[in-house]
Amino acid sequence: MVAISYIQAPAVSRTKISPLHRSPRRVTITVPYALYAELLARSDQQGRSLSNLAAFLLEAAISSP
Repeated sequence: MVAISYIQAPAVSRTKISPLHRSPRRVTITVPYALYAELLARSDQQGRSLSNLAAFLLEAAISSP
Protein backbone atom coordinates (compact mmCIF):
# COMPACT_ATOMS: atom_id res chain seq x y z
CA MET A 1 0.00 0.00 0.00
CA VAL A 2 1.27 3.49 -0.86
CA ALA A 3 0.85 6.33 1.61
CA ILE A 4 -0.45 9.52 0.06
CA SER A 5 0.39 12.79 1.73
CA TYR A 6 -1.82 15.79 1.31
CA ILE A 7 -0.77 19.39 1.45
CA GLN A 8 -2.94 21.27 3.87
CA ALA A 9 -3.82 24.87 3.26
CA PRO A 10 -2.84 27.15 6.11
CA ALA A 11 -5.67 27.84 8.53
CA VAL A 12 -7.26 31.24 8.19
CA SER A 13 -6.20 33.31 11.14
CA ARG A 14 -8.90 35.15 12.99
CA THR A 15 -6.46 37.72 14.32
CA LYS A 16 -6.44 41.24 12.97
CA ILE A 17 -4.09 41.76 10.05
CA SER A 18 -2.67 45.16 9.29
CA PRO A 19 -4.23 46.67 6.13
CA LEU A 20 -0.73 47.01 4.71
CA HIS A 21 -0.25 43.24 4.83
CA ARG A 22 -3.57 42.22 3.29
CA SER A 23 -3.71 41.08 -0.30
CA PRO A 24 -6.67 40.29 -2.56
CA ARG A 25 -7.90 36.68 -2.58
CA ARG A 26 -9.46 34.74 -5.43
CA VAL A 27 -12.89 33.21 -5.10
CA THR A 28 -14.51 30.87 -7.59
CA ILE A 29 -18.29 30.66 -7.84
CA THR A 30 -20.77 29.03 -10.19
CA VAL A 31 -23.70 31.11 -11.44
CA PRO A 32 -26.54 30.39 -13.85
CA TYR A 33 -25.80 31.29 -17.48
CA ALA A 34 -28.48 34.02 -17.52
CA LEU A 35 -26.84 35.77 -14.57
CA TYR A 36 -23.39 35.40 -16.16
CA ALA A 37 -24.65 36.97 -19.39
CA GLU A 38 -26.28 39.82 -17.48
CA LEU A 39 -23.12 40.50 -15.47
CA LEU A 40 -20.97 40.36 -18.58
CA ALA A 41 -23.21 42.87 -20.39
CA ARG A 42 -23.20 45.17 -17.37
CA SER A 43 -19.42 45.00 -17.04
CA ASP A 44 -19.07 45.90 -20.73
CA GLN A 45 -21.46 48.85 -20.32
CA GLN A 46 -19.50 50.14 -17.34
CA GLY A 47 -16.10 49.54 -18.96
CA ARG A 48 -14.82 47.31 -16.17
CA SER A 49 -13.80 43.69 -15.90
CA LEU A 50 -16.28 41.05 -14.82
CA SER A 51 -14.11 40.36 -11.78
CA ASN A 52 -14.08 44.03 -10.79
CA LEU A 53 -17.86 44.29 -11.19
CA ALA A 54 -18.43 41.15 -9.10
CA ALA A 55 -16.17 42.46 -6.33
CA PHE A 56 -17.95 45.82 -6.40
CA LEU A 57 -21.39 44.21 -6.19
CA LEU A 58 -20.34 41.90 -3.35
CA GLU A 59 -18.87 44.78 -1.36
CA ALA A 60 -22.00 46.87 -1.92
CA ALA A 61 -24.24 44.00 -0.83
CA ILE A 62 -22.25 43.40 2.35
CA SER A 63 -22.02 47.05 3.36
CA SER A 64 -25.70 47.87 2.75
CA PRO A 65 -27.96 47.63 5.83
